[in-house]
Amino acid sequence: MSLGLFITSCSSDNTDVVQTNPDEIIDETATIRLTEGGSPDDMFVAEVLGEAGETARGRVIFTTTNGTQRRLYVTQTLPGGTPEPFVIPTDTRVQRRLTKPDGSIDLDDSNKQSFDFTFDLLVPNTMDEGEIVYNFWSTTGRGDFRDANKRLLIGVGTIVVKIGEPVANRIVEGTNIELRAPLQDGSSETFVSFFDLNRTYRINEGAESSTFWDFGYFFGNSSRASIVSANNYPTNIVDIVSIANANIAVDEPMVMAEDLKSVYFQVNNSIDFDSVTNLSQLNAVIDNSFTVSNTSPQRVTMLEEGNVIEFLDTSGIRGIIEVVSIVEGLGTAGAITLNVKAQPTAPIMNGSNMM
Repeated sequence: MSLGLFITSCSSDNTDVVQTNPDEIIDETATIRLTEGGSPDDMFVAEVLGEAGETARGRVIFTTTNGTQRRLYVTQTLPGGTPEPFVIPTDTRVQRRLTKPDGSIDLDDSNKQSFDFTFDLLVPNTMDEGEIVYNFWSTTGRGDFRDANKRLLIGVGTIVVKIGEPVANRIVEGTNIELRAPLQDGSSETFVSFFDLNRTYRINEGAESSTFWDFGYFFGNSSRASIVSANNYPTNIVDIVSIANANIAVDEPMVMAEDLKSVYFQVNNSIDFDSVTNLSQLNAVIDNSFTVSNTSPQRVTMLEEGNVIEFLDTSGIRGIIEVVSIVEGLGTAGAITLNVKAQPTAPIMNGSNMM
């Protein structure tokens, strides 16, 4: 059958999605059906069994009543992982036609009011047990893979692929994450996202990229080594919004300060970072009295090697950061190296989350 869309996840596994052919629907297809404003026959969660190296099928039906769907956001979460956005292959013609720069699926005129897609969901060869969680939602404009409420129109719907017994109690880890001191031209790899702790981001990567960042690094004459959320990054050092919008495409919305992610921090050196190896241990050491508030800081300064920092983002993800090493100074030499341990997040939502 011909492919209407072809998507590759941030992992090495491919996922195909096609316009549903009613003649080819099989009983093993997990189906979610969502309607703008809600409907008695809506189905928010569906499950399907999967086997290593095989594909499971998921059908997604979204229908509007008054609104216009412009983007479809899809995340995949592997066991013990964090939700990852799908990324279209590098074929530029397909990329322009089928995705927005942030990786969301561009819904054309024929799909703005309704669509019916079926996904072939590939289970990794090495996966003998656990669950793969897929979340789907549509928006009226540019949304955010980490915040489904941003410009939400329909969703969130969830398809769970179950393989063997569920794997629980795992944490998301990133090791030896090196963030460089910021350069005025934006060429430094200064930011990181909880979506992918295995890579860092240049400041000048573009408007859509900047909305992925969670926190970055800077070195100040008085504040010294500091980490700070993207939303609170000091404009006197680098104006993220201006750089992000410098080469924005004509048909893309500009990034505003409120589009940048807020993350909150507190130093807690009483935590033994190395002793935290699973989710139960992480939850046990986290200070739950540390909340998002007007007084919670979005930056920590005067950092030293060995410091442990708790973090909390506006999506509710908590975790800890260890300062491994610091190369003091500005310019190309300055850098900080960090380890991160975080809660995995793959919420299954229901009708009460419908907007």
